[in-house]
Amino acid sequence: MADPIRKRFSYRMNVTPGNEAAVVNSLAEVWDGVTWRCGPVIVGWVSETYGTCQIWAESEAEGRRVIGRALDHMGARSDDGEWIVTRSSSQSKGRSGLVRATVVSARATPHGVAPHRWLV
Repeated sequence: MADPIRKRFSYRMNVTPGNEAAVVNSLAEVWDGVTWRCGPVIVGWVSETYGTCQIWAESEAEGRRVIGRALDHMGARSDDGEWIVTRSSSQSKGRSGLVRATVVSARATPHGVAPHRWLV
């Protein structure tokens, strides 16, 4: 059996000290049970206001679908940023397969331990 494919996908939310748990619960509602097909297509969305989302996907459409879910959750619109699509030739980084969201976390600062919730 092949090793499971693990990919990190993150994006910014309005997290302040004290509301991390509420944000984690909100993230869990959005991402619980979500799957996507990963692969060699690197789909990114960049915004001065919202930061950067990037995902490795089987196709541009699949990457846009997953990032679109994050944009909806952030309250952003697709035209609030710029889409960037590239492709990797790396056999290890561009592996194809099904990925499932398994954990969400949020933290107000780049320091300390972020509260998290497993989606298993």
